[in-house]
Amino acid sequence: MRTTLTSLLVLGAALLAGPARADWTVEWLFGGALNASSEMTITQLDEPTLRFEAEFATKPFEPPLYWDFRVAWEGERHGWALDLQHHKLILENPPPEVESFSITHGYNLLNAQHLWLRPGWRFFVLLGVVVAHPENTVRGLTLEENTGWFDAGYEVSGPVMGGGVGKSLRIGSFLELALEVRVTWSTVGVDVADGLATFDDLALHLLLGPRFRLH
Repeated sequence: MRTTLTSLLVLGAALLAGPARADWTVEWLFGGALNASSEMTITQLDEPTLRFEAEFATKPFEPPLYWDFRVAWEGERHGWALDLQHHKLILENPPPEVESFSITHGYNLLNAQHLWLRPGWRFFVLLGVVVAHPENTVRGLTLEENTGWFDAGYEVSGPVMGGGVGKSLRIGSFLELALEVRVTWSTVGVDVADGLATFDDLALHLLLGPRFRLH
């Protein structure tokens, strides 16, 4: 985890340094995601370990919404970006011991991206951390949500990596329509009452929204 955080800080410093000649861009994207099934393991104090194949939905248009916010600078052929993706996970097939399990106030993917730019297109890789807000009840025990960062229930839960491709359509001098497909993989451990749930998430994301170019 320390290595991942260090890498993210280094990439963020590179973003702030930037090239002498570059355009800044700001994007606010919406969309949705498909999540591959993954083995989940739940351990609790004085209880047998639970292992099962978890299936997650995202339900992007149910509050809180799924979204992505990115700030980037772009040179002629390369660029860097800082990105916050508000992903969501809802367990669709809980076993009898799990009354509810979701991460909807944010399976947040905080990441830095390196961009390869071609006319109208960009390709990128990303590396970062998952900042999760788990909400769950397991074996009748409900997780307290006033812990973690600022006592608001947020916790750094694991690393995320991935990549994608985006297409931009110019609408005006400063406004573009951005369309993007990305793949992310993360592996996390999130709190449950008296224990921990661990799993991976492999997700395919489709994003669409406005992109503002600041010269």
